[in-house]
Amino acid sequence: MEQVKLGRRSVGTDEFIKAVQESRSLMEVTRSLGFNDTVPTTRKMIKEQIEIMKLNTEHFKAGNKFTEQELEKMAQKNIKAFTLSKNNQTYYDAFKATIAQGSWGTYKASIGNFMEQLKDKDFATVTEEEIVAFTGNRDNPNAHIRSFMMYIVSNDINNAKQKVSKDMLIWLITNKAKK
Repeated sequence: MEQVKLGRRSVGTDEFIKAVQESRSLMEVTRSLGFNDTVPTTRKMIKEQIEIMKLNTEHFKAGNKFTEQELEKMAQKNIKAFTLSKNNQTYYDAFKATIAQGSWGTYKASIGNFMEQLKDKDFATVTEEEIVAFTGNRDNPNAHIRSFMMYIVSNDINNAKQKVSKDMLIWLITNKAKK
């Protein structure tokens, strides 16, 4: 089966063509393929593939052609703001500054929701079990939270090196979740 490469992911060519044919906008194509439609780079890759494959998009809603800046503003409005403790907000802000703006939306959902549920508990003190219980060991949320923890520990944000447990460090290093 032929594949259409979209960044690190691929979708079947037939699935891609069907999504374009059945959608009324680029954002709808993005969603129907299972991607986050708030990420500009994803929409750009899909648009480029549509152009490369010379697929017909005349059926897309003519009145719904937004610029990338307009789409980014809409995405920012649709992304939840989180209420975090002071320590956790420090970690969050430091990590956010290192992530490409177009990718932040995917990280923000995983990290923000997890940290918000911690309430006043310091993120640097969480356990593997708490992370896995939250993520269900799903790849993306798990990887996002793991990357976040690696960043705050590696850069000793808010004295994270003093707070993180030995078990968490081992889990981060071995990149394996306990069964």
